[in-house]
Amino acid sequence: MQYFGECLLMLAFTMFVAEMCHREIPAFIYALEILMGVLIMWMLLTTRENQIFYTSIGIAEDGPFPRLVLEYGWGFKAFVCYMVIVCVSCFILCILGILKSTGVERKRIFCMAAAILCPWIPNFIRSTGVTGGYEISGFGIMAAAILVGMALIRYGYFDSIALAGENALKHGQEGIMVLNNDHIITYYNKRIQDIFGQLSGQLILKQNAYKNKMLKDIFEGKLKTLEFKERIYEMRVEALYEGGYIQGQMLWLFDITEHHRMLMQISDLAHKDALTGVYNRSYFVTLLEDYLNQGGGGSLFMMDLSHFKQINDRFGHQTGDDVLHKFGQVLQAQGEEVLACRIGGAEFCLFYKDAIDTKELEAVAEKIMIDFEEMTADEKYARITSVVFGITRILEPSERNFRRLYSNADKALYVAKNRSKNAWYIL
Repeated sequence: MQYFGECLLMLAFTMFVAEMCHREIPAFIYALEILMGVLIMWMLLTTRENQIFYTSIGIAEDGPFPRLVLEYGWGFKAFVCYMVIVCVSCFILCILGILKSTGVERKRIFCMAAAILCPWIPNFIRSTGVTGGYEISGFGIMAAAILVGMALIRYGYFDSIALAGENALKHGQEGIMVLNNDHIITYYNKRIQDIFGQLSGQLILKQNAYKNKMLKDIFEGKLKTLEFKERIYEMRVEALYEGGYIQGQMLWLFDITEHHRMLMQISDLAHKDALTGVYNRSYFVTLLEDYLNQGGGGSLFMMDLSHFKQINDRFGHQTGDDVLHKFGQVLQAQGEEVLACRIGGAEFCLFYKDAIDTKELEAVAEKIMIDFEEMTADEKYARITSVVFGITRILEPSERNFRRLYSNADKALYVAKNRSKNAWYIL
């Protein structure tokens, strides 16, 4: 039974060291250990027939208690060599783990390293003759079991695993990934696998997450949101505490698509004209003043849809709303360098950043007119209304003032209206 316990102990050492030191042990190693245990038990049980493990077994009665007198065969020597290989390998892994770990995790691994030494201490004591030749190996097995128990129970190993598993069950709709203090992936759920498996390559337990650039940026706080298949996700990283020690990090992945859309809708309602889709006047003024205060230049267009009242009178206000909506679409299509807003009624403003050249401004006005005509060409109100422009430019730093620009553009628009429809005037 002693040797059977030691065989199980070697298997247990390998399993616990692999788990606590976060090492991937090939499956064939466990298979070899099981095979070795079966072989050793066979040699022991057939000692009388083949004398492989012991060449002779006797009893000495010259002490206070009878004791075994054993002559060891090559099977016993092979078993000792097997134990040495397993224990030394596991002990080296423990030392490496201790050097890389901190806090409670280091204490767990230290307990495992001490447990690995325990089976050898009784044999060393026996070799000194202190025990009078009696076998005390069982005490080493008991001590090893106590130390492994301390690593698992006293230092909360089961608790830390339960914590990650419990959170995963409670928050199954969110993505969850757990790293230890060495950045090794110890857990992730299906949501994480579905997303990061496609974005950043295959995820593997016990691999170093920091070898993946995307995961490293996330855990270092450099990347906090991402888009995947038209969904928007927010990522939060928090430390995992147990027993006053940080045991690793946990990544939470939340789908905030609907929340983001709601915020965008609220932002649009606050900043945009509901009918045309361009900015409302107050927000346009805020954006433009910020731009001008930063030293920006360009030109302001004041625009009016001529004879717009005739459309409302002849076809109704719903048709008039359709005209305004289409003109708003035309303005939004002019590019990223353009800020557009509805002043009120059929009047609009447009600021073209960095453009002050006369030909360039005329080309912009002409393009807006043509785009509007093409968009309304098939409508019943085609050619009834057209666009009139009053344009003013920022030629001097002192002209970076919204009120002055607006006043000049309004004057230019008045001149253009007195000329003809589809006209512009640059002041």
